Amino acid sequence: MYKNLAPFSYERKRLELFNIFQYKHLNKTITFPVSLVEVNNVAHSYPVLWQRNKDGVELVALVGLEADHNYALSRHPNFVQCNLLILEAYPFALAKTDKNNHWRILVDEVMGQGEDDPAPLRTAAGELSPEADHRLSALRIFAESYGRTQALSQLLDRAGLLKPWDVSLKIGERFVGLQGLEVLDRDVDIRRLKLAGVIEQVGWDAIHLATMHELSLFRMQNLLEARTAPRAA
Repeated sequence: MYKNLAPFSYERKRLELFNIFQYKHLNKTITFPVSLVEVNNVAHSYPVLWQRNKDGVELVALVGLEADHNYALSRHPNFVQCNLLILEAYPFALAKTDKNNHWRILVDEVMGQGEDDPAPLRTAAGELSPEADHRLSALRIFAESYGRTQALSQLLDRAGLLKPWDVSLKIGERFVGLQGLEVLDRDVDIRRLKLAGVIEQVGWDAIHLATMHELSLFRMQNLLEARTAPRAA
């Protein structure tokens, strides 16, 4: 998702903020991190599942089936735009700075490509511009819930609830494979037994996430139909 991250300081004088659709490299990304605070909204548009990385597993939204078919950014007529917080915050990002998991703000120093004029970082009076304030506010909301989201995800993983979800789809004459994604154990009895222990520890968050995750998997059909259906003229 990010190409050229650098530390961000509020003392920084200049930074151009382009419309999110003008950051063309984002179209090649089909999974974006999600936090608990937005999962209810996101699950109505995209599958919400887990992706394994060097830090364990991360809750993500699957927004496409192939690179360059990212429906969070394509303005495809089959999709009502769902404002993922991590995209609303872009080009701002977060990084952990120490063992206590304190966050540091970063900025992706990438130029947008399009005809719209970028918004400035600051107004003529030196204050943060409304656009910069909006994006940093989205990042703050994401960050406030992300730590709790990660903790719950690792808890589900340690409980043995997450299983690989390798998908093979036929699109036209081609087969498209998705790997590295994980979902809750599809065995209902095992899932109920293992999830009970997680619920005892964290309560409502585990119930809510499990429910939204399960409902969101029905959105795979939306992604497939959007990929195969001709666009309206």
